[in-house]
Amino acid sequence: MAFLLVAVPLYVANLFINIKGAEQNKSQITSSLQFRVSSYIDNMEDEIERITRLKSDYVMDADLLQLSTISEGLDIFERFRITLALQKRLQIMQMSSSLIKNTGIFIPAIDRTITAYEYLTSIDQEWLDILSRHNENRLLMIDSRLFMSLPYPGRDVADKMLLYLLSIELSTDEIIKSMNSKRTFENEGSLLLDKHNNRVIANASSIADTEAFVHFIADTVHENKNSGSGFIQVENREYYAAYESSDYLGLTYMTFIPEREIMGPVRLYTVWFWILSITSIGFIFLFSYWIRRIIHRPLVYLVQSFRRMEAGDLQVKISHDRRDEFGFLYERFNNMINRLGQLIGEVYEQKINSQRAELKRLQSQINPHFLYNNHFILARLIKAGDNDRAYVFAKYIGEYLRYVTKDEQDEITLEQEFLFAKAYTNIQLICYTERVQIVLEPPPPQSLALKVPRLILQPILENAFEHSLENKLTNGILKLSFSQNGSGVSAIIEDNGDELESSVIEHIRQSLNARETSVGEGTALINIHNRLRIKFGDESGIEVSRSSLGGLKVEVRISGGSGSSCTDC
Repeated sequence: MAFLLVAVPLYVANLFINIKGAEQNKSQITSSLQFRVSSYIDNMEDEIERITRLKSDYVMDADLLQLSTISEGLDIFERFRITLALQKRLQIMQMSSSLIKNTGIFIPAIDRTITAYEYLTSIDQEWLDILSRHNENRLLMIDSRLFMSLPYPGRDVADKMLLYLLSIELSTDEIIKSMNSKRTFENEGSLLLDKHNNRVIANASSIADTEAFVHFIADTVHENKNSGSGFIQVENREYYAAYESSDYLGLTYMTFIPEREIMGPVRLYTVWFWILSITSIGFIFLFSYWIRRIIHRPLVYLVQSFRRMEAGDLQVKISHDRRDEFGFLYERFNNMINRLGQLIGEVYEQKINSQRAELKRLQSQINPHFLYNNHFILARLIKAGDNDRAYVFAKYIGEYLRYVTKDEQDEITLEQEFLFAKAYTNIQLICYTERVQIVLEPPPPQSLALKVPRLILQPILENAFEHSLENKLTNGILKLSFSQNGSGVSAIIEDNGDELESSVIEHIRQSLNARETSVGEGTALINIHNRLRIKFGDESGIEVSRSSLGGLKVEVRISGGSGSSCTDC
């Protein structure tokens, strides 16, 4: 408490001094900046007004009137003399002001353009039309170039043919030089804009993107303010800007300074302020460090260990030699990690055992009716003397029985699983004779060596024969195809059974979703679905939908199945 009673008044006093100094400095800078902006606009108005008066004197030149009205009556020497005289006067006008870049006279009667140093043999009609339509009391901006023009007769004389037009181009480079000459800060910049459309005419700064300054002027001019100031954020830097608009010129002049340069004189106050602040805060840090060492650091260590455990790292251990309350928490954490590891191992082992038991049950679940039909068909083929077909049929039955009774491996290659499915369909093809057309497409070559659980295709084919094609007397279709999806492969089994209702598909889909975490029980589809998820992850499994053939479509998805093999998954 005593520390706060001493530190707080010192902190407040220094803060007050710093704020007051900053306010006073800003006030002086802003007043000076606004005055310089007004002075620049006034000087430019005076210069343009002087050029305007000079322009009016030149328009009434006798030689110019003679050349534009009775040029046909002049001989070549007289024309040459008048042209030289006009060029000399244009040169004098051009040298009378550093702002004038070029001067010229368009004379339609002789189709010539006379400039201070050139005699052009034609008139650019497009330029002449633009300059003759322009309001002579305003500056004209064309492609970032500034012009002044005065036609004769004037625009206030209706239905009179244009005799000639005096054009004066102002130098934007000289305007930028004059703007730079007013700088008092290192990074100060200036802009000259067209008041009516806010287009930038001259940019005396290193900032290429002036959009923020243009928007600032547009907003304030929209509020009928011909002058103003404020702060603008440009390219992650803050600027103080002041501007003033001239109705006479139709221009707006803006000057802007980085805020950090305006605050330069306040930095001395800021240094002392922070010295006192840091001295006061140093005592607070000493106390905070003591608290951090006894409470915060051990607590952070414990939280980090929990986060590693939450991310799945069950090998995390907290090594310590503490005898306090945190030591007790660390010990309890280590015991919890050990117990979680044991429980997870038991659960995983139970799932694997259940999966294998269900696979063996599925292997031993040979349909007696299927065997009876096969032996009856075999006997019928032998009796009919069709020994070749009987031999092939008996071979298919042998392959089928050898596969379903073989239990040395829980996993085989996708190629072996496909060959077993092919043997099964060949048996059924002989049983169903002309009733069913079977289309089998082999797996992609890069997926043939992929290790997959046993019996993931044949049970689905068997369901198709039993539930979809059993009552098909003709034109039955059963199709097995494969598709490569990125790094995964999918087996797609479709039929054209016409007795399948949408409610049955939805029931199967709900059953798969409801049993997606269970292992070891349920139908063959659920068993296959769960074994694939355990083997390849949650992205794998079975999806059911209506086939384009009209019956059921079963998609067996295997993620990461691009030909890699796994022997100890």
